[in-house]
Amino acid sequence: MAHKTAENRPLPALLIKGVLLSTIAAILLITLFAVALQQGWLGAESVPTVTTVIKVLCAALCSLVVIVKYQRRRWLAGALAGALFSVAAFCCFSLLSASFNVDLLLLADIAIGALSGALTAMLVNLAGK
Repeated sequence: MAHKTAENRPLPALLIKGVLLSTIAAILLITLFAVALQQGWLGAESVPTVTTVIKVLCAALCSLVVIVKYQRRRWLAGALAGALFSVAAFCCFSLLSASFNVDLLLLADIAIGALSGALTAMLVNLAGK
């Protein structure tokens, strides 16, 4: 069987890999943040800022995992990866918190994820990778 090159890797497989890796990273970062809150190293007022930073970084990670192996329309693949990460993270954290509230905030998170993913892909293209 021929080894798959970077140009012909299937996008759905890359998206699944990226979403899984970035969701695991998000869970780890949220856990570290919870420890920092519990130890008193960070105050409760930092919660919205830190959670947004974690979402953006993990959406960028998801995009990066996808676009490193996918060469066509990277900005679109990156945006899709970021948006899918946002949905997966929402589902994962809703399951963990035992509450499932779909509201306008979910759409904002999806938009932030898509933007973060697309910008990551554009920056990688500018860097020539």
